[in-house]
Amino acid sequence: FVLHTQHGWPLLAAMPESAFDASSDIEQRDLVRARFLASYTTAPDWLRELYLVLAGRFGSPEMIPELVQTARQGPEPLRVLAVNALAAITSWDARFDEQGKPRSVTSVAADYERECAHVEP
Repeated sequence: FVLHTQHGWPLLAAMPESAFDASSDIEQRDLVRARFLASYTTAPDWLRELYLVLAGRFGSPEMIPELVQTARQGPEPLRVLAVNALAAITSWDARFDEQGKPRSVTSVAADYERECAHVEP
């Protein structure tokens, strides 16, 4: 899976990798988490796309239920981004099989749904 976005997000892509370092300022993580949890489900797809990219960089376990739902039932580009975010947040990459070959988004989403079923929002 590669980062696929309909709009390309050139500004996001132009930012240095250090801007997304996992050890980034706690306030940035808190801001992303708060905005995601407050408005992700009602946001238009273009904004949900950005939230999913940010979740992959600044995500937290509280986002997992919405990410799993999107991975299972969202439009294809959002499903891929949700799976990418789940891999980043959980540190478990189910996107590839034992031989390193990409798996289908449907199979990967089902695995995350099963494994993350105990996570409460």
